[in-house]
Amino acid sequence: MGVPLGEWDEPLHVVPAVHTADDKLDAAGTYVLMKSAGSMAKVKDMLRSSKRQACCVEDCGMPTEKIYRDTDEIPDDAGYFCLIVAKEKGKDN
Repeated sequence: MGVPLGEWDEPLHVVPAVHTADDKLDAAGTYVLMKSAGSMAKVKDMLRSSKRQACCVEDCGMPTEKIYRDTDEIPDDAGYFCLIVAKEKGKDN
């Protein structure tokens, strides 16, 4: 995706597929959301609420790889092998 995960002292948060209704992406830094496909509609709502710039890769390294550069581009039925990078706006975007 060509997006740095973190620079200098910027925090990096790697979050597994366990997402609940009260999850918020409110800590400083970059979030990496892994295996989010099972709850993608909820994850997209979280991303929109956080006002973060998100990009997503589906099937990374496979012939079916797809890259989405915005939250609204990510399909609700994205595949299992899906990784989202969510950065604070104004940080490399």
